[in-house]
Amino acid sequence: MWIQLYLIFCSLETLGLFLHTAMEKSLPQETVLLGYSIERFVLLIIIFLILLFLIYLTWGSLDPAGKTHATIERFLRNSKLTWTAMGACVLLIAGVYLLFTQPPEWFGARQVLFDRMKPLLFWLQTLAWQTFFMLLVWYSVHSIRQPEEMQNPLSIREMNPVLLIFLGAIVLKLMLVLPGTYGLYKDVGESKYFNMIYYLFEGKFYSSADDVTTHYPLFYPLMLLFTYSVKNYTFHCIMALNAIFASNIVFPLYLLARRFLTQKYSLILIAIACVIPFQFLIPNRLLSENLYFPLLLWCVYLAFVLPENPKQRWLWDSLTGLFFGLLYLTRFISLAIIPFLMLIWWLKPFDGVKGIFQLSWKKIGHAFLIIAVTGVVYSPWILIGVHNGLSLKECLGFGITASTNTQQLTILNLLIWLLLYLAYFILLAAPVLNVFAIAMQVFYPRKIETDENSRWLWSLLFLLMGFSAAVVRHSWRAFYNLEMPERIMGRYVIYFVPLFLLTGFIGISGFRKNRYRSFFHFFSITTLLEFALVIFSYVLIISAKIIPLGDQFIEPLISIDGFYIQQLGGFFWVFLAILYFGNSYFLWYGRKSAVEFAGCVLAVFYLFAEIDCIDILKRENTFQKLGYTLSEIMLNANKGRDEKRDYTIYFSDGIYVDDRKDFAWSLYVRNLDFDWEIIKYPAAEKPQLNDQDGFVIYPLDEMQIPHNEESQFVKINGEQFVVEVNLN
Repeated sequence: MWIQLYLIFCSLETLGLFLHTAMEKSLPQETVLLGYSIERFVLLIIIFLILLFLIYLTWGSLDPAGKTHATIERFLRNSKLTWTAMGACVLLIAGVYLLFTQPPEWFGARQVLFDRMKPLLFWLQTLAWQTFFMLLVWYSVHSIRQPEEMQNPLSIREMNPVLLIFLGAIVLKLMLVLPGTYGLYKDVGESKYFNMIYYLFEGKFYSSADDVTTHYPLFYPLMLLFTYSVKNYTFHCIMALNAIFASNIVFPLYLLARRFLTQKYSLILIAIACVIPFQFLIPNRLLSENLYFPLLLWCVYLAFVLPENPKQRWLWDSLTGLFFGLLYLTRFISLAIIPFLMLIWWLKPFDGVKGIFQLSWKKIGHAFLIIAVTGVVYSPWILIGVHNGLSLKECLGFGITASTNTQQLTILNLLIWLLLYLAYFILLAAPVLNVFAIAMQVFYPRKIETDENSRWLWSLLFLLMGFSAAVVRHSWRAFYNLEMPERIMGRYVIYFVPLFLLTGFIGISGFRKNRYRSFFHFFSITTLLEFALVIFSYVLIISAKIIPLGDQFIEPLISIDGFYIQQLGGFFWVFLAILYFGNSYFLWYGRKSAVEFAGCVLAVFYLFAEIDCIDILKRENTFQKLGYTLSEIMLNANKGRDEKRDYTIYFSDGIYVDDRKDFAWSLYVRNLDFDWEIIKYPAAEKPQLNDQDGFVIYPLDEMQIPHNEESQFVKINGEQFVVEVNLN
C-alpha cells in the first residue's frame, strides 16, 4: 500500500498539472495548434506521457507479486540508489525555493518564461518532497539497525496502518478544527509569518530583512510559500498544510516506539498522539509549532538510531545535520536544543569505540560533519541578515527577550521559573507519570550503549534539560514578567506530551513484579508519590495558591496543555485516579491488557474537554468570522467580473481597536484579489456610502442611527452587529 499510495498521489498531482496547463491557452499571436503555442503543446505532450507512465506504474504495483512491483522494490532496496534519489530531491527542493524567492529584476527578460513555468516547478517540488519523505521512511524501515531484543523486525507492510492513521488525523482536522477558523487569533506573532510569506513570494525578502521581518527564521513561511499564489483562499491552504505538518508526527513517533514496543502498542500510542490538545488547538493557527513538532521528532529519531551498514553512517549523519539545520531554521529555540541532540547522538554505539567516554578521531569527525552540515543549512539565513545590516547576534536568535529589566534578573526569580516549568512538565506527564516511574526502574546508567531503554531515558533527560534551559531563560528575561510571573510559555514545550506517553508505555511493557517486595511497596512508589507530585504541581500552576501568578498565567492561546487541564476541572482528578489505580491493578495482577486499558482511558482523557476548548477558542473568533462573512459577500459580488471592485469598510469606533484589528487580519490573510480599505468613524457620525461600494459596520446598540434598507443583522457568539451594504 505504501508504494501504491505514493504512485496514486503522484498520478493525481500530474493529472492536476496537465489539466491546469491545458486550460491555459496561449496568446493569439503565439497560437500554432489547438490554441497553444508550439512550446506549450510540446509541454502538454510531455506531461501527458509522464501521466501515462505513472498510471502504468500504479496499475502494475497493485499486484504485489507482479513484475512492476518487484522492480520498484528492487530499486528501493538498493540503498545507494535511495541515497542518490534523496540527495537529488534535496537539491531540487532547494533550487525551486531559490528560484521562487528571487526578485523580478533577477530574471530580467526571462520573467515571463518563469511565470509560465511556475506550475511545473511547483509540481516538481511537490513530487520531490513526497519522494524524499517516502524514501526516508522506506530506508528507516529496511536499513536501520534494530535492537537485538526486538522480536518482530519492522516491515513496510506494518506502516500501512500508520499511513491510515496519518490520513485519518488530517481528515479529522479538516472536518472538526479548521472549518471554525477565520483568521488570526489575537495575532500573537502570526502576522509576522504571513508578512514573511508575502515578502518571500514577491521576491522582496532578500533585500528587506530587518529586525521585524526576521523576528522568526524562515523555514516555516518558506514551506507555505506557494499558498500565496492561491488568491482569496491563501489562509485556507495554510490551514490545510498545517493539518498535514501536525499529523506527520505519527511517523517518527512510530519508528521510535517500535524499538521498545510491539506493533499493536505502537499503533495505540500514535493514535493517542493524534488527539492530544496540540492536534486540535495549534493547526488552526499560523504558528511554526505545526512544522517544528514533526521536525523535532524526526531529529530525535535520526540522532537516536544508526544505519545497519556502517559505511553509510556518514550519509545518515549528513542527513541528521540537514534536519538539525532545518530545525534551527524553523525556531531560534533550536540553538539551545541542538547541543543536547548532539549528546543523544553521542550516546549511540559507534563501531570501533567502546563506551561513551572513549574518544576516537573518527567519531569526532562524524560529530563535526553533523555540525558542519547544520551550519551550511542555516548559513543562508545569516547571509541574508548580515547583508541587510543585522548583527550576528540577531541572526542567531539572541534578539528574542533582548529587552529586559535587570531588576528581574535575580537568582530567586530564576529558581522560581525553574520550579514553575518543572511543575508544568509534571502536569504534562501526569496521565502516565505512574508508569513513567516504572520505566525509571529499568534505568541502567552503566548499560547505555547496550540497553536501549536506558539510552532512551538519558535522551529524554537531555531534551528536558535543553528545553528547560531555553524556556526558563526566556520567561526569566521577558519584560512582561517583571512584577510577577504573568505568563508561562507552555507552547514552547508541547512536544513532550507524546514523548512522555512513549516513556509511560515503555514502563508498562517493561514491568516486572519481582522488582517489588509487596503490592504496597509497588503502589507507594508508582502511585502515591506521583499523585503527590501532581497535586503539588496543580496547586502551583493551575490554582496559583503557592506563588502569586498573573491572571493570564495559563493563556489559552499560549499554554494549550495547561489550558486543557484547566478546562477539565475536577474531571482531571477522576481520569487520573482511573489511570493510576487501573494501571496498578492490571500490572500487579498480571492482566495482559494494561496497555489497551491505558490507551482507551488516555484517548477519552484527551478528547473529553476537546470540544469545550475548541468552543472557547471559537469565541475568540467573533470579529474574524465577521471579516470572513464580509469577504464572502465581496467575493460573490466580484465573481465573473473582469474588472474587480474595490471596497471601503467603515467601522464604528464603538468597536474596540483590537477587535477591528482582528477583523482586518481576517481579510488580509485571505489574500483577496481586489483592494479594500478600513476606515474608523465616530459612533455619532455614521457615514453615508452613496455611490461608494462598501459597508458600514456598528454594534446593534447603535441602532438609533438611521440605516439603509440593505442593512444586514449579523449575530456571532452572542454579539450582534448591523452591516449596511452598498454594492452598486
